[in-house]
Amino acid sequence: MKRAQRKNNKKRVHNKKSRRPQSYNEAVPLGPGNVRVPKSMALPTTMTAWLTYDDTTILRTNVANTVLGWRYRMNSAFDPDPLLGSGALPGFAEYATMFIAYRVINFEYSISISNNELFPMPIFVVPLNTDPGANPLNGYTLAANPKGYTRIISSVGGPGATIRGRVNLANFYGLRGYNLDDDLNAPINGSPLALLYLLVGAFAPSPFTSSGLITRVRLRYQVVFNRRRNLAA
Repeated sequence: MKRAQRKNNKKRVHNKKSRRPQSYNEAVPLGPGNVRVPKSMALPTTMTAWLTYDDTTILRTNVANTVLGWRYRMNSAFDPDPLLGSGALPGFAEYATMFIAYRVINFEYSISISNNELFPMPIFVVPLNTDPGANPLNGYTLAANPKGYTRIISSVGGPGATIRGRVNLANFYGLRGYNLDDDLNAPINGSPLALLYLLVGAFAPSPFTSSGLITRVRLRYQVVFNRRRNLAA
């Protein structure tokens, strides 16, 4: 009786093993030649990565004006700085060889500013869903946006300030279908049709001189790469 029971138990174990899914090693077709490779070697349909952009512009000023501002694209990993035509983020090109589209889902910033002018001044950082322009002299109005941040920096020789933040772009854009909207999904060699911006700037009590501000800007993009290329073609 015990011998028969042990035999039945062995059969059950064997049947469980035979029913175990083989998806990890299952061969999948790739390319027009129907080349088959183990599924574990095939690319996923999407990949998510954090990419970092460091702005190399150090000195900023707007001589003879009392408002200084510049902007970045929060959801364009291909061209974060529209003024410089900066090109793709470091590491972006490697993913571009495997996918033909991307979507930015989260955006982080760290902006440090110190003052070279002889007077203290407020600085501001504000995310926007419209393009403020290359030199937004209406910065007073834009900085009052409820999602904006301001700090006061001392005159030359005094302490500067750092403003950090994170923007969930779906929440900021206010669209439940953010991850489905084609206007927010960009071709791998361009920017999305619906662009979101980060405006940075300062208000001076007297016109800026050539001394200006010293800035250190680091931006981080969480990018979902999608529409996998047919690498066997």
